[in-house]
Amino acid sequence: MQHKQDLSNRFYEILWTAEQNFGLWDYEKFENQADELPAAGVYFFFEPGELRANHDNWHRVVRVGTHQVSQGSKSSFKDRLRNHFGASESAIGRGSVFRDHVGASLFGRNGWEVHTDEVSHQRHSIVSTYIRSMSFVLVPVDDEAGRESERRTIELGSIALLSNYRLSQAEQIDPPSENWLRLRCESRAEPEDHVRRSGLWNVDGVDREYSPEFLNILEKRASR
Repeated sequence: MQHKQDLSNRFYEILWTAEQNFGLWDYEKFENQADELPAAGVYFFFEPGELRANHDNWHRVVRVGTHQVSQGSKSSFKDRLRNHFGASESAIGRGSVFRDHVGASLFGRNGWEVHTDEVSHQRHSIVSTYIRSMSFVLVPVDDEAGRESERRTIELGSIALLSNYRLSQAEQIDPPSENWLRLRCESRAEPEDHVRRSGLWNVDGVDREYSPEFLNILEKRASR
C-alpha cells in the first residue's frame, strides 16, 4: 500500500502544478470564462468537505473525466462540463452519468424514476446546485480523439489509482468522509455499487489495475 500511497502523493503534487498553471475553476468562473477553456483536456472535480487523509488542506478528487473518447467525436471540453453543471436548459444532464449518480444519491433510486415534467425539472435543478458547489482543476490535452489517446490514458490511470474499489476499509487511501453523499444516501446500496466502493463519482475504470506510467504523461501535460 505504501507504493500506492507514494503514487497518490505524486498525483496530487502534479495536480497542484496544474492548478498553478491553469487555475482552480468553480461554476462562477466557468460561466464567466468558459471561452478560455482549452478545446480538449481532462478534468478533476473536488467536493466541499472531502479532504485527503492526513492532509487537512488538500481536497481529494471525487470525479475524473474527459471527452472525445470515440474516434471522430466532436464534443468540446466546454460542452462536457456544461452538461455536468446543467448550465443549459436544453442540455440538462444529457449524457452525464455524473449527474445520474449524484441524482440517485440525493433522491434514492425509486424516487429518481418519477418522470413528471415538474418533478424532473425540480430535481435536475437540485442536482445542478449540488454539482455547482464543486470546483475543478483541468489539464489541457490536445491529442487526437480515440481510446488510445493520452486523454483517455490519463483519465483511466487516474481513476484506477484513486479508486478504493479493490481495497478493504483498513487499506483505503484517501477514503471518503463519513458524511459523503453516496455513503449517507437513502437509496438501497447494491453489493456492486461502484461509486460507494470506489469513493469516486465514477464507474468506468474503478475496478481496473493502474499503471504508474500514466503519471509521466499527466506530469508532462500539467507542466506546460
